Amino acid sequence: MSDDALSMGDINQRVWEAIRAMKIFRRDDIESATDLSQRQVQRTITRLHNHGYIALVDPGATPRDYKRMPKWQLVNDVGSNAPAMQHRPGRKPRTMRLPMRGRIWRAIEVFKRSYFTYRDIAVTADVPMNTARKYLELLLRAGYLREAKPAKRGVRPRIYKVAPGRYTGPRWPKEAKEGVIDQQLQQLVYNTISKQQCWPSDLNAALSAKRESLLKMKGRRNG
Repeated sequence: MSDDALSMGDINQRVWEAIRAMKIFRRDDIESATDLSQRQVQRTITRLHNHGYIALVDPGATPRDYKRMPKWQLVNDVGSNAPAMQHRPGRKPRTMRLPMRGRIWRAIEVFKRSYFTYRDIAVTADVPMNTARKYLELLLRAGYLREAKPAKRGVRPRIYKVAPGRYTGPRWPKEAKEGVIDQQLQQLVYNTISKQQCWPSDLNAALSAKRESLLKMKGRRNG
């Protein structure tokens, strides 16, 4: 997905999740972890600093010291959802409401060891029924879900179950022009043109490699 297609909420959430994983970081660490531009990352870092969520670690550095790329530290962890930062600094912060597909993905996590319908997800995620139904159908095609029981017209909707190992993490699958992108892997897992899934042959190894790269990056910066 191109950077232009990302909302401010998407950008904030990506940066926030990377910061929470690293705790201590520099701007280029976040750029590498999120595939966002320097401008997007710097803007979010500046806002987080202004609202008291992160603090400078390097003595004598300034928030806009682009050449030195000062080291930052997370000092106010308010949870998995990025702070909205729409209030004035000094006022009580409020957390940002996830996009509807983000809420659906979180609802799927609740049901990931049981069976569910689009109605269950819509109620849990507080989204319209049709929105939940269409997103679940997309996730089924992409391989995140499997059909446990087919729909029976006038009796029951399709019953889903999360495919083994396919709940890859907290960041919800994104629909792009070319297909579906897994945000943990940061790669295409379903191709719209070929209508084929393109998951890594060893999903656990691919996810572990992504996590390991974040840990190594954190170690280099903290060392």
